[in-house]
Amino acid sequence: MRCHAPALTVLALASAGSAVAYDGAYKTSPGASFAPGSVVRFALDPTGSADLPDDDAEGDALRSSFRAWACVPGTSLRFEELEQPGVAELSLDDEINTLFWDEDGTLCGMGPGTLGITVGDVAGQNRAQADICFNGLHHQWGIRQNTDVQSIALHEIGHFIGLDHPCDGESPAETNCNGSDRSLMTPAWDGVPVLAPLPDDEEGARALYPQAESDPSGCEGPFREGERCGCNDECVEGLVCIPDLAGTLRCGRTCSLQDTTCGPGAVCILDVPQGNQAAGTCVGFDGTRPAGAVCTQPGQCASGNCLVDFDLGASICVAPCDNDDDCAGGTCSGGRCYGGFPDEVCPTPSASGCGCTTSSPAGSAAAAAGLATLWGMVTWRRRRGVRR
Repeated sequence: MRCHAPALTVLALASAGSAVAYDGAYKTSPGASFAPGSVVRFALDPTGSADLPDDDAEGDALRSSFRAWACVPGTSLRFEELEQPGVAELSLDDEINTLFWDEDGTLCGMGPGTLGITVGDVAGQNRAQADICFNGLHHQWGIRQNTDVQSIALHEIGHFIGLDHPCDGESPAETNCNGSDRSLMTPAWDGVPVLAPLPDDEEGARALYPQAESDPSGCEGPFREGERCGCNDECVEGLVCIPDLAGTLRCGRTCSLQDTTCGPGAVCILDVPQGNQAAGTCVGFDGTRPAGAVCTQPGQCASGNCLVDFDLGASICVAPCDNDDDCAGGTCSGGRCYGGFPDEVCPTPSASGCGCTTSSPAGSAAAAAGLATLWGMVTWRRRRGVRR
């Protein structure tokens, strides 16, 4: 069924374990997948499920579900949990992908036949945001019992990343759905716990998020550019583990005065010049560039000053300083701030145990990069079934 203002697609109940299979291994929702190769960030509402009040069992199950999808062989799909908690509401305006439980039926409007829904934008080429809501009013949740958190989360995350129910037709007229022996994306749960995507689901994930043959990264590492890391050896070859402007260690490229090329959303921040040479690192930024970053016009710089550094023969963002403390983790030299963001060297044994060392003084600055701008339309994904 298709509705208007906003545009919604409602996927309805299909029979569990249908004997006549859909003619295909998987089905995708146009415009409902995130950009391939991106790190998709999510947040959990700390309230969780009222059925699991004593610990973070449901949170661990949700994290395991994301990890299971990220670990599908041959996919570029990666996730990262945000440090800030999510808000328990269906919203495409908060720029946060949140997972939460609706305990009284007022947040998501689910009936007793619905276990969870995923609401996300579908108007653009790639998805920018989606929320997942679980039905806490009509269902008793548990870990490997009752309504299993991980089983339902795996299905909803499948919708979250762009997979549809593997059925002929559309809700409410879905027919010939693949059974639960082939795909966890079938629209009815048979009550049997599922801990990972099934082969048909994996094929769908690879179709939406293919991993290039030249990409050696994996969910266990080595990690790609932009992914969190602990030290250099955890990054793919050619990358170093450096703090972003929020201080979080991430795999990033090196750069130099001779080659200031960085990927999207990153800028080359040059260190103190050594003669007419300068090393640097590619650091993610939130729209205004910090001191030491290469620039072409003043409006690009947080300081408002893009000036020629005659030692470098290049224009950089300039901020005055008296000492290193004025440079938010960088280095003060000649009255102006430069970069000097450290890369993290992996632990080496020592008399007092193992510990990390850095290649230069530690430091970071400013605010973390914001999430992507949202599009205007949403997709409802309904997972229906009965209690065990």
